[in-house]
Amino acid sequence: GNTFPSYAHGAGYVVSRSIAEQCHLAWTTGSPVLPLLKAEDISMGVWIQRLQKQGFPIHAVHEERMRPHMK
Repeated sequence: GNTFPSYAHGAGYVVSRSIAEQCHLAWTTGSPVLPLLKAEDISMGVWIQRLQKQGFPIHAVHEERMRPHMK
């Protein structure tokens, strides 16, 4: 539909090396699976959701010291 998946809002979020590698691999191979949206934090949320749907294990951790804002 017209809704976004959960995503880390703001300039501070951390992803694992394996997630970064999967996103990089998709981009460098020209995969149309990962769309680039106007806000990078929303793009990352969409990308992670798609990785989950492909069976990639994702474990979200909320660190209060970073003041997470999940939308």
